[in-house]
Amino acid sequence: STDPVNGVRMFLMSTQTNYATPKPEFYYRVVIQLVNASSLSGQSTVDLSYIPKYQTYFVTGLSIIRGDEIIDVRGKAIVRFNQLEAPIGSDQFESPKQVMIFIPGLRTGDTVDYSYIVRGTQEAFQDKIFGIFEHGAYIPVGRFYTRVLVPKGLKLNIFGINSPAEPERFDNAGG
Repeated sequence: STDPVNGVRMFLMSTQTNYATPKPEFYYRVVIQLVNASSLSGQSTVDLSYIPKYQTYFVTGLSIIRGDEIIDVRGKAIVRFNQLEAPIGSDQFESPKQVMIFIPGLRTGDTVDYSYIVRGTQEAFQDKIFGIFEHGAYIPVGRFYTRVLVPKGLKLNIFGINSPAEPERFDNAGG
């Protein structure tokens, strides 16, 4: 469904976790439309977090779609950082940083399309792969994708909680 909630219509939420690269990559893409003026303040910022000690981030896309026009605003966005509290049991150098990207010039009716990658994982994990992959959203979503890529031959165990069906699995014969 793409019914708006609190002035926001979500068309796409896509996540991809790629363990088939030398450093794991976590890719995110979201496409939302701002239906009314009340949604402008809450949706004018893209938030992401990463741990600078062993991760990097890259904003791969940040566009406003207004009618037939696509406006790339990556070079115009204002970026701010917040130091977040370190998780219990970690040292102070593993504290995550929050990146807040303020999108300039948003108007009611605009569609915002953004994507980013967070790359890297704690070196102590070595070659071990584990994680929690949440497949859910806080509002209705038109299209929702979660993709996990693992090296060929690695067994992937998936356990669903409140899942209506087992996820589809594909083996990429090319590697």
